[in-house]
Amino acid sequence: MIILLYTVVPRTEELRPVNEEMTRQIHALAEATPGFLGAEYYDRPDGGTFGVLRFEDEDALATWRDHPDHGEAHRRGVEEVYSSYQVEICERVRHAEFTWTP
Repeated sequence: MIILLYTVVPRTEELRPVNEEMTRQIHALAEATPGFLGAEYYDRPDGGTFGVLRFEDEDALATWRDHPDHGEAHRRGVEEVYSSYQVEICERVRHAEFTWTP
């Protein structure tokens, strides 16, 4: 499993809704990508977004990353919306889980 961690911060508070809409569009693209396993998104105190996206393998991630709509969103983010962004690509080494049942 490949896990993508990313953080984006919009340049201004006024651009926050634009960032949120771009996140929705990129998520919809991910959902349509074979090998996409799921995602979670979290608001940051600075108005940005922290996202965790999971893909079956590097090929699935590359399919999403290389899609023209993703490229256009990235270009727009850098040129018009983001004050900063960071992306980390990780490979899951192990997994543990616990669920308490009363």
